[in-house]
Amino acid sequence: MRKVAKIMSANIRDNGMIFRYGGEEFCVLLPGVALEKAKSVAERMRSHYIDHELPVIISIGISTSQGEISNTRQLLDMADKALYRAKILKNRVVVFSPGT
Repeated sequence: MRKVAKIMSANIRDNGMIFRYGGEEFCVLLPGVALEKAKSVAERMRSHYIDHELPVIISIGISTSQGEISNTRQLLDMADKALYRAKILKNRVVVFSPGT
């Protein structure tokens, strides 16, 4: 878990934050980062493990506060739904969209 956190931390900007969110899950906050850039960062993190053949599966769910998000809980719920879909697909980055 420490190795995963270290690699993730190396892939986020100075104002980004990473923290453990559940047993084997992490949450990465990227304030002021557009959706396309967030997807790029997530894909870079995910592919790092594939490139180095580490024995882990990386599934990533993304949500954005752009639009009509009323609170942090709603943002996390959307990311969690995207993560659930990513876990089903395995080794994917999934962006939340209604109906996911």
